[in-house]
Amino acid sequence: MSVSLRGALVDLNAAYALYLRNVQHEGAFYELADARVPANMRGLFENGDRGSDAAREAVDYVTKAGVGTGPSGESLRFQKNEVKIKAPLIPKKFFHTAGNFRGHHEEAQKPGFSPSRFALDRFFSKRGRHHRSRRSHSFTPSI
Repeated sequence: MSVSLRGALVDLNAAYALYLRNVQHEGAFYELADARVPANMRGLFENGDRGSDAAREAVDYVTKAGVGTGPSGESLRFQKNEVKIKAPLIPKKFFHTAGNFRGHHEEAQKPGFSPSRFALDRFFSKRGRHHRSRRSHSFTPSI
């Protein structure tokens, strides 16, 4: 996971590890950096505000301190031609919309087709006849 800073890419994970070691005086700085600013975009998104805040702290620290190496001497800054940039997110699921459009269109062209009847048939055929009569306790409001 990196961010572009003055024409160079900065390794956010290593930069945050350095921040944790030098500013916060954390002993397990690599482990904490892996948890808060993971090396992948999905992990950073899953961390929410805490991950975003940690990434900002890393960038601010590297910018103000002017450092170029991480806690173990690894490079923090890379030129764009030194790295291969990949897709930031690999989807967990692919969504397929209108996959059966042709079938629905053909059915709608039949004589006697009623959109409301069609919708009810689809609802009950997919969810079961008695689905609406069952109560779900998970939606009971808390008082």
